[in-house]
Amino acid sequence: HRAWHSELELTVAIKFLPLIHEPNAKSRFGRESRTLRRLDHPNILRVLDTGEAEGAAFMVFDYITGGSLDARMAAEPLSDAESISILDGIAKGLDYAHQRGIIHRDVKPANVLINSSGNPVLADFGLARLLEQPTATATGLFAGTPAYMSPEQAEGGFLGPAADQYSLAALAYQTLTGQVPFPGDTVSEVLTALLTRDPQPPSSVRPGLSAGVDEAILRGLARKPEDRWPTCQALTDAILHAMVASIPVGAGYAPAGGPPPTAQSARRDPRLAGLSIEPGEPYLTIVIPHSRAANKLKSGRRRLLAGAAVAIVLLAGLATGFAMSGDTISALAAGHPSSGASVSNAGSSH
Repeated sequence: HRAWHSELELTVAIKFLPLIHEPNAKSRFGRESRTLRRLDHPNILRVLDTGEAEGAAFMVFDYITGGSLDARMAAEPLSDAESISILDGIAKGLDYAHQRGIIHRDVKPANVLINSSGNPVLADFGLARLLEQPTATATGLFAGTPAYMSPEQAEGGFLGPAADQYSLAALAYQTLTGQVPFPGDTVSEVLTALLTRDPQPPSSVRPGLSAGVDEAILRGLARKPEDRWPTCQALTDAILHAMVASIPVGAGYAPAGGPPPTAQSARRDPRLAGLSIEPGEPYLTIVIPHSRAANKLKSGRRRLLAGAAVAIVLLAGLATGFAMSGDTISALAAGHPSSGASVSNAGSSH
């Protein structure tokens, strides 16, 4: 429900959780909701308040006006730049929570909101666990969404950060190809494929994606958690590196002026050296060209139309890798903590 918070004097969203009614479940809700309220990250939806009304537990969140990623992708396919920017924001939010021992358990497009600045905000953090009944694991039940669910979650096994990373890799697969790794018309069809087959390389769905992109995403979708990337950020960085590496030398580049490349910059990848950007400079704009590709889904209702996309790359020093953000360098500078903007104000942008 959308509501007005009289004390905070702002519009909020309220979610009621009617399934939390047993004493043990209510106790867990109180304990874990307090933990969720301490999460403070620009890519995680703020929990402003929690409580109980007429026997039903509720949580109060920031109200996000931009809708969900699910609705955004249903309207039109994402460009490569948009995909990487959104995936990078989700990865940052997930890694932040993982460092604090919190697993999302249900990463999917419907749980990714887009704020007024166009940045992704993860919603329903930990809600899947709160809604689990005490006997859920004993009876083989689970909370989650099969299309994005890790094998260990489908089997009722232990869930760690790698489970969220699998879901993020499935989301990356979808944003870049228009199709989830295991499409199906029923839950049983999806779960059977998930537990018995390996996913097809993304390039088999969208020809033109490089082998490096295939490798990065398929590692994130590895059946065994220990075979996946060490962090969600490592996954998204690997996808971006692979996309950059697939660009032919000299293709799509126009130096922005300034002094000629130095000996130090010339020793780097010539595609980067030609841009006259030193390692200390935080932002780099790269054009990622690719041919148009059509993706035929089972329903026949959607086609993936891909054109040339402008990818904006954040270089936190070459040793730390790339991270994507918005469409212009000025937007990057305004939105990233390294620009000097106060992180404490991030909540107000949600």
